[in-house]
Amino acid sequence: MVTRNAFFVGLLSLVCVGDVSAQAYPNGPVRIIVGFAAGGASDTTARLIAPKLNQLWRQSLIVENRAGANGILGAESVAKSAPDGNTLLLATNGMFTINPSLYRNLRYNPVKDFSSISRVVVIPNVLAVHPSLPVRSVRDLVKLAKSRPGDLTFGSGGVGGIPHLSGALFNSLAGTKIVHVPYKGGGPSTIGLLSGEVAMTFNTLITSIPHIKSGRLKGLALTTAKRAPQLPGMPTIAESGVPGYESSTWYGIAAPAGVPQGVINVISRDLAKVLVMADIEKSFYDLGADPTFDKPEAFVALIKSDIAKWAKVVKEADIRFE
Repeated sequence: MVTRNAFFVGLLSLVCVGDVSAQAYPNGPVRIIVGFAAGGASDTTARLIAPKLNQLWRQSLIVENRAGANGILGAESVAKSAPDGNTLLLATNGMFTINPSLYRNLRYNPVKDFSSISRVVVIPNVLAVHPSLPVRSVRDLVKLAKSRPGDLTFGSGGVGGIPHLSGALFNSLAGTKIVHVPYKGGGPSTIGLLSGEVAMTFNTLITSIPHIKSGRLKGLALTTAKRAPQLPGMPTIAESGVPGYESSTWYGIAAPAGVPQGVINVISRDLAKVLVMADIEKSFYDLGADPTFDKPEAFVALIKSDIAKWAKVVKEADIRFE
């Protein structure tokens, strides 16, 4: 915790406000648009940070849900908003880095139509297997899967989501042929794994921890690039025999393209302040999430890199929506 605080404090010193337009920002109510229904993880994230920004800005900050089409409706509405910083998007990597490969006629460009400011949280997934599967590590799993191509299965909450693409990425990098079984939601996919209908899932940390601790599932590794404090003894997939593997859910803040740089700097500076607040860190820890701050240019670079990564995975797995 101390190390991360020191990191964020260092970043704060680099974020400056150099535009006259930023001096009065925000000069009215600010909306954060969430492209999913109330009560979900993205909505919870927005509602955790909104009151903190409200305190800093002394302006009304409203979280507005515009659910539909895998986040597309919410993203479109923000892309078309006035570029004044008063309408922000709770962006997800599904919206920005996966949808461009899934939908042929996507009506927004995640790079050109937005000023992406920073991630807010990264949520690890866990490669968990049914206890009956005779493996104790990722290396064991790869060996078993290669000896039984097309025989093992992994479940997910639906086609095109992070748990699905996490499995597809695993197949791509590990050279395995583990078959995807889509369920109608993350809950049913967990039930499918607990009952032994599927051999494994790549579900969220918070969903997986209780079942791993109870012994009903075996947790093999985390999908993220670094270990999670909630399960400090669990390795990552990348360090367990599949180098280069990284998959996670992230949520971030973006504004419409054309917002003045000074306004972007204010939002960036204040997000960095919020993400080191002790109660925010604890709230995200309890949700199995890692508070994460990026400078805007680093966030944009990540988005571009992830678009290319997921495009390759989607093509190899032959996944497509209309």
